[in-house]
Amino acid sequence: MKINRRNFLEAAGVAAALSPFAAADGQSPETGVYGGLSWPAGRALPSFPVPRHLDAAAIESLSGDRQVLLTTLQGIINRREPRIYLLIAGDNTDQVWLDTSKVPYTKVSDPLSLVTKYRDEIQGAIVYDPGVPDTINVATSLAGLQNAVIATADLAAQYKLPIVEDLRGRFNNKFDAYNWLVNTYWPSLNHRLLTGISPASPSFIPSVSWTTLFQVTAPVTDASNKAVYTADLSSLLGTGSVYVRFQDAYPNDGWGPSVGQVTVLADGASIASFQPGTPAESSFLYEPDNSSLASAWRFADGGSYFIYRFNPPAGTKL
Repeated sequence: MKINRRNFLEAAGVAAALSPFAAADGQSPETGVYGGLSWPAGRALPSFPVPRHLDAAAIESLSGDRQVLLTTLQGIINRREPRIYLLIAGDNTDQVWLDTSKVPYTKVSDPLSLVTKYRDEIQGAIVYDPGVPDTINVATSLAGLQNAVIATADLAAQYKLPIVEDLRGRFNNKFDAYNWLVNTYWPSLNHRLLTGISPASPSFIPSVSWTTLFQVTAPVTDASNKAVYTADLSSLLGTGSVYVRFQDAYPNDGWGPSVGQVTVLADGASIASFQPGTPAESSFLYEPDNSSLASAWRFADGGSYFIYRFNPPAGTKL
C-alpha cells in the first residue's frame, strides 16, 4: 500500500501558489516585475527570461520531504532566471519536455547538491508541521515571500539553512493555519493568481511507510487480471485511518489499475461500499491525483494514482 475551494476556508488546501511571485529583492508586486520574471497587467501568467542552461535532476524516487525542498528551491531560483529543471513524473514525460526545449542542460546525479550550489540565493527554510499537513500550503506562501525553501528541521540543519519560520506546534487544525496566514500576510501576498492544492498527498509527507498488497510482475494489457481481490488490512489497524493507494506498476505501457467496486469490512460489518464516480465514493476518496473515470470505473495510468481513506471503528480487530 502506497500511501478545491467553494469557500476559502473550506478548501482542502489554500493556494500553495498564493505568493509564488511575491516581492523579491525589494521590488513591489505592483511593478509587475519579480526578480527576473515579468507579469504585466493583462497577462494571465508571467513570462520568464529565456533559459541559457539548466541543471536537470530526477527526484521521483526521493522522499516527500526532499521533493518539497527541491521543488521550492526550483521556484525561488527560477524566479530570476530558469536554471533548475526537475524530473518528477516518473513516466519519461519530463525528460521528453526537457529534450524538446533544446535548452542545454547538465544532468545532476545528486539532486540535493543543488541546495548547496544555490545556497547563497535563498534566505533559509520554512519548517512545516507534519501533524497539520495544510501548513505545507502556508509554508509555500511564506517561502515565496521570504525567499526561502520548505524543509524539515533535520534537512535545514543538514544544509545549514537558518529557520526563518517554524510552523510546528502552532496550529490545532488547517483552519487555524489558514486564518493566521490571511490575517498576518494577506496584504503582502500577490493576489493575481490563486490555486488550490491538496496538501495531504503522501508524496509530501516524510517517513510514510507503505505495504504492498497486490502487484503485477509483468505488464498486463488485455484485462486478463480482472477479478475480485481481497486484502487483509488488519495489520494496519491501531494507527488511525487506513489508506489504500492504486498506481501503475508499469507507467510506460498506458495500462494502470482500474477499480469498479470497493467494499471494506470491519469485524464483519461493512464500513464502506461504493462504486467509483458515485456520490458514495466521495466520502472515501482521499486523493484522486490525475486518475480518471470511465463509466463506473476509476483508473490511473502512467504516473497518476488515487488513494482511498477508511476509518475503522475503535477496537476493530479484523
